[in-house]
Amino acid sequence: MKRSFSSTIIIYHEISNNTVDDRYVFCIDDIRSHLKLIKTKKILSLTCNELVQSILRNKMITNSIAITVDDGHRSGYSLLLPELLKYGLNATFFITTDWIGNIDFMNRYEIRYLSDHGMSIQSHAKTHNFLDVMSYNAIKNELLNSKLSLEDIVGKEVNFLSIPGGRFSREVIACAKEVGYSAIFTSTPFEFYFCDNLAIIGRLGLKRPVSHAFYNFLLAPSIFFVWKEYLKSKGKVILKKTVGGDIYYNLWKYWTKRKQS
Repeated sequence: MKRSFSSTIIIYHEISNNTVDDRYVFCIDDIRSHLKLIKTKKILSLTCNELVQSILRNKMITNSIAITVDDGHRSGYSLLLPELLKYGLNATFFITTDWIGNIDFMNRYEIRYLSDHGMSIQSHAKTHNFLDVMSYNAIKNELLNSKLSLEDIVGKEVNFLSIPGGRFSREVIACAKEVGYSAIFTSTPFEFYFCDNLAIIGRLGLKRPVSHAFYNFLLAPSIFFVWKEYLKSKGKVILKKTVGGDIYYNLWKYWTKRKQS
């Protein structure tokens, strides 16, 4: 890790009323259990705005967690938001703007509603395609159009970018900085550093099943837990670089399907 990190940042994607095969889709009952635990333990939930401000001031907020939700699935509005409001918690929603209004994804009104009720709305690029294989101009189109679209919807600045697939490069960082982002959120847990004055902040992606014990570790991570999750993620990065991004992604899809079958 280039710098230690005292706040846990987690990623959800989609929520369902029932348990389904996809390990990235959490049942709402599991979400309720997670949020209740956060509230019971008096863990402070931060938006990414609050998190980044604490980093820039060099005053990290302890005993805290940042809940992030990628993609913009409608369940974030219909299922997750009522639970967040019930427990008085905040979250950051990273929206893929080409999916706005599609079947099963949030529309403009729903995104604005999240923002008006204390949630942070940020960018998950325009198409969700991998940025590290694009030309500079294509990356700029992805990042700028997404940023402007979301700012038009919520009437607030959009300053943070969640990287689709966790795949980025020096060109992505340079382009993000050029179009006005101040932080990039990745899928490498418990890591952050600065590159060209842009904050690179890692998160832990959650997949079912998440045991009660594991979630307790998340809320008060030991140094062993932090290093275990960090090194596991870095091992995937090394494998990805060794076999190539496309081959790795196809292997991941194959293995995910096998585990679900």
